[in-house]
Amino acid sequence: MFRHPFSLVTAGRIFVAASVTYVVAAALFSFSFMREIENDARFTRENQIPKILAQNANAVKVEKLASLVHSAYLARDARLERQVQLELRVLSQTFTLDNDKVLIDGAKAIADDVKRITSLRAAERGGAAVGAGGDTAEQLRTTYNEAIRKARQLADYLVNDSAFVADNVSNKIEANANRITNFWMAILAVPVLGSLLIFWMFRTHVAGPINATIDRLTAIGTETFSGAAPPAPLFVELRMISTAVETYGEVSAKLSQTNSVLRALSVEDALTGIGNRRSFDAMLDAEFGSARSREAGLAVLIIDLDHFKRINDEYGHQSGDACLQATGRILRSHCEGAACHAARYGGEEFSVLLPNMSVAEAVAFAEKLRVAIATAQVARGEGRRPIRMTASIGVASTEETTFASPGALLDAADAALYRAKHRGRNNVQFHSEGDAQPLETRRHA
Repeated sequence: MFRHPFSLVTAGRIFVAASVTYVVAAALFSFSFMREIENDARFTRENQIPKILAQNANAVKVEKLASLVHSAYLARDARLERQVQLELRVLSQTFTLDNDKVLIDGAKAIADDVKRITSLRAAERGGAAVGAGGDTAEQLRTTYNEAIRKARQLADYLVNDSAFVADNVSNKIEANANRITNFWMAILAVPVLGSLLIFWMFRTHVAGPINATIDRLTAIGTETFSGAAPPAPLFVELRMISTAVETYGEVSAKLSQTNSVLRALSVEDALTGIGNRRSFDAMLDAEFGSARSREAGLAVLIIDLDHFKRINDEYGHQSGDACLQATGRILRSHCEGAACHAARYGGEEFSVLLPNMSVAEAVAFAEKLRVAIATAQVARGEGRRPIRMTASIGVASTEETTFASPGALLDAADAALYRAKHRGRNNVQFHSEGDAQPLETRRHA
């Protein structure tokens, strides 16, 4: 094969020279490459991870802001309102440390809304525009919903900002992972004497942690990420990368939890735990369109607690709130297992949506609710006489009348409620075509 055979000495010298050249070259490349990886990891640790952690802290603050707004809305005495305002002002000041104009302006706007809520509460206690369905209550709800919306916007902003930083970290990790993989694949090309050891080192301490890190990156946002983290890599650089991924995953989970809380606040009435007006209006629009396309029946109930202002005046607003909560529990228990949606529509007014229900069934359901409310007793503490309450209910159905819009259906139920009020309260009235012969259930004392 060869014209001149090589001696063992020459072959040994060539092998030694090639081995020394390879070792020196590999050492130089390894040193330069690892320094670069170390610099990237240090940058991630000193700059990007602190920023992600800062956004996590800010997300907790935003959640606290939403909680303070909720507390201010439910507060019933001036001392508690002042305490909430003080906490909110202190919390808002902490955002200035980050020099983030969006957070600073958002916190200030929320603080202004809470200040307005407090002012409206003071006016309400002073007797200005106080009453069932009054302007003050409507302004309170509107201001509260606006503050919650702003808090949700801040949370979304933090999610997007953290996602941007985390995406940079992810791209850098992936790039470094690919470079490390390529580097060690090149190392596998060494002479046979070192290949087995290098292959073992590669699989155990390089490829394994890299693949585990990539798997963890892929699992972020899914249930599998909540499992146990893989063992810490042997190399410090890979350990830093793995720590960055775990930190990002925890931050992402906490931000998702914060978003879930804010989303729940946007569709649920804070006092009664049932749906709010926003969720009811959205459900009404959807069910109205579905009922029209399927030519199916759709009934709406409007429920108003009788003489609720008298309850507030005689027993206090806390007892009034207890009556609202008791009504919410009654509606929730009656809607359990049934295809209906109950909501607090405003003040002492509630609404129930009954898809695929006939006129007779809807009126019977309304009567059950009326009886349940009339027989409920709201406790006021040991030794005190419980509060008894009644409700007037208006019913309207697409099965009986053709309505042009969801609002028209709701107006019809409201008109039936108005008639129930004028017929002595504590009864159910049904809106029929032209209201010529309204279907009326028997009134019970």
